[in-house]
Amino acid sequence: MEKVSGTLEQENTRLTQMMGEAIFELYISLKTLKRFGDCLPLKDKKMLALNGFHNCFKSAMHKWLQVVHEQSCDRIHRAVEMDQFELVEHKAKLSSSAIDVTTCFSQVQEFWAQLAWPDTTGAFIFITRLTDNICSEAVSYSELLKRKIERSNQAQHQKNLIVELDWNCLQQAMEESCGDEGRKQAIKALNGQLHNAVTELHRQSGLLIAHLTEKLLLQFFNAEGEGIALEELKSEDYKTVEDELRLNKCSSFELIEQYFLEKITQQRVLKHTRFGRISVKCYYDAPEQRLTVEILHGADLIALDTNGLSDPFVIVELCPHHLFPFAKSQRTQVKLKTLHPVFDELFYFHVSPEQYRHRYACITFTVMDYDWLSTNDFAGDAVAPLSDFCWPGRVTATATGKNLQPVVLHLSRENPKKPIMKLLDARKGDREAQEFVKKIKEIAKCMEEE
Repeated sequence: MEKVSGTLEQENTRLTQMMGEAIFELYISLKTLKRFGDCLPLKDKKMLALNGFHNCFKSAMHKWLQVVHEQSCDRIHRAVEMDQFELVEHKAKLSSSAIDVTTCFSQVQEFWAQLAWPDTTGAFIFITRLTDNICSEAVSYSELLKRKIERSNQAQHQKNLIVELDWNCLQQAMEESCGDEGRKQAIKALNGQLHNAVTELHRQSGLLIAHLTEKLLLQFFNAEGEGIALEELKSEDYKTVEDELRLNKCSSFELIEQYFLEKITQQRVLKHTRFGRISVKCYYDAPEQRLTVEILHGADLIALDTNGLSDPFVIVELCPHHLFPFAKSQRTQVKLKTLHPVFDELFYFHVSPEQYRHRYACITFTVMDYDWLSTNDFAGDAVAPLSDFCWPGRVTATATGKNLQPVVLHLSRENPKKPIMKLLDARKGDREAQEFVKKIKEIAKCMEEE
């Protein structure tokens, strides 16, 4: 065995695929021989001297895994290239490559079962690499298949729909009854419906994939209690992935709501910051459903002008906008050359109980530095949940704020590159998402230009 081990170590450096297959057959033969040897008397078993024979093949094992991975990738590429998306019934197509890829993975599983590596530590290393290879191959397959579908005639289904529903006839009818403008409006409306349907299908497919991924991965690695324990699987990395999947399931409105919930949570624990603070009063007249916001003053704002001062003003908004579609943003007057501005201005907003009951409903205070010749600079912002002021029984649930103590809100300037922002930015066809992202990006740009 020592001679065999030495020879294998020398050959591993220049191991070809053919040699690798021959060495694998040798390994299987020795494993079979050892299994038979275990049935021999002790004296004869010692003469066989096959204990630990697998250690001679450790170096070759890495090469085998590499060869298996390369062969799998090559087979997946060829399967996708040859995939013709066969028509199984009217408008329904079957991807034949899925069968090839499944067979490929089954053969990898069979390879590992044949190997039956006896060393637990070594087996863990090898199964980790094998699992990583299979996962990367699965991802590669999905990307290759997606690209092939995109290269194929994507518009075919839409074209079939247009023909079968006789859109041309409808356009002619609209043109005859309402003129060319009517025809254009009909085309615009129908195309809009198609676009919305495609967008919703993409979203729903994303939800389905996220659900299946979460369930199947846990089941796969847990293996009905025989694999990795669920407690170990649900590590910090798993929780991160789980959070991303959860966010992917959300609509754009829900993501925006989550964004403001996070800001409210951060604001509650925010202490002194280098961006200063503002003092405000907010109180709610329930019979009139009127929220009054008093902007009193700011203190220790950051200097954004070359003279070491700023020209601050405050923008007051009810957020998120989809909850307050008719509430316009309002702003204070500009206070020139100061880091401690005194505003003493009142603003009024109509807020119904149905609106302020939402946990994410809030008032945002955005402090800006006014610039005469360029865009205004962002100095910091703060949020206050409406539930702090509007709920019945609160001291702020009053028509006048004369006896109320001011609320001090510390300003912050957070990094806009959050997972929520990335998800919203990726939803290019969603107007609400893009408008929200655009606003945040404008603020980020202001910070970059300082």
